Amino acid sequence: MFDLTLPSQELENRLENMEINTNTQTYKTTDALFEEIFTKDGIRFLCDDMSICIDDLQKKILFDASSEITFFKELINLFITLNLPYEYLELGHMNNSLNAKFINQELFTLQEENNIDEDSNAYLIFDSLRHAYINYSEGGILSVHKGREAEVWYPKIIIRSNLGDRNDIELLNDEIVIYRGTSKDEYNSKIFGQSWTLDEVIAKKFAFEHYKGKSNYENTVRVLLKTKINKQDIFYYKNGDREKEVIVNSKLIILDSISLLEEAILKNKCEDL
Repeated sequence: MFDLTLPSQELENRLENMEINTNTQTYKTTDALFEEIFTKDGIRFLCDDMSICIDDLQKKILFDASSEITFFKELINLFITLNLPYEYLELGHMNNSLNAKFINQELFTLQEENNIDEDSNAYLIFDSLRHAYINYSEGGILSVHKGREAEVWYPKIIIRSNLGDRNDIELLNDEIVIYRGTSKDEYNSKIFGQSWTLDEVIAKKFAFEHYKGKSNYENTVRVLLKTKINKQDIFYYKNGDREKEVIVNSKLIILDSISLLEEAILKNKCEDL
């Protein structure tokens, strides 16, 4: 597999000599494999503009919808070239709804022209990318991140820089305690997501309550985690956020500092009655 999580400029440089270096391994590839799914402009847009993990998206398309590669290349090119009819204003403004309607018309037309069946894996990928693109068009990377749908596949978002001003972050203590509700698989992998919270109760709900009744989470092992992080390693926090979310540079979390507070198998709600 190919690590395309690097910023697009680094990817483009490595495309020239057909080599991508990561912290641990070196992968060989060719221009043809990259551009079979994404053009260089597509890589740049997805990675730099929307902060989508190219590697994750590539794997999903190759594994689940390899016969529709041409469609996905056309879709991403449409994202880049689409001229929206209205100026985006504050969240919730009618202009934004009209733009979303226009985007849907254009994207569903492309889907129909390519005969992408609504029951196919390709449609599920398309629908999540459509959702992410509408969020991005209205509110940027933060809206893509906030609007992600954990219940179904959604493109992985990698935040690499501050989202907005740091005023509320600077009001925090230099070192803060954060919590995360996630899977035991993530804990074992030691590769952690970026979304944590200052509130243990909220993290516990994400660990053991939020996904109850979701078929793809049933009988999975869930955990509640705790760690500390320096406020300089936080990309986003807003005072008043109901989930008290902090988006962190997860690469800077000290693994030995992570504590597993609770662990449980997620059961269907009916089984708890």
